[in-house]
Amino acid sequence: MAVKGLTTIRREADTAKLIEKIRHKTSLPVFSDIFDHPDRRLPFRSPVWLQLPASDFSVGKRWREAWDHSQVTNHCLTTDPTARVPGFDLHDASGSC
Repeated sequence: MAVKGLTTIRREADTAKLIEKIRHKTSLPVFSDIFDHPDRRLPFRSPVWLQLPASDFSVGKRWREAWDHSQVTNHCLTTDPTARVPGFDLHDASGSC
């Protein structure tokens, strides 16, 4: 099983941020669609209100959870998948003299 993609986790973070904005602006028409939603009619659909993200959503924390609960090749080479490896921020010298 592969680790959940970082783009998926970032999409969840953006959704959490958007839901939090809607939560604070009750005058928006979309507020009632999210928080006073209709009953689920089609079982194969998964609307956003079925899995509202937590208000303290953290990309790093979610990535860490996905890393800990998956089987990844060479998982033992690092203890913290969110830490940058030494030399990550070195400048590329391909175009310089």
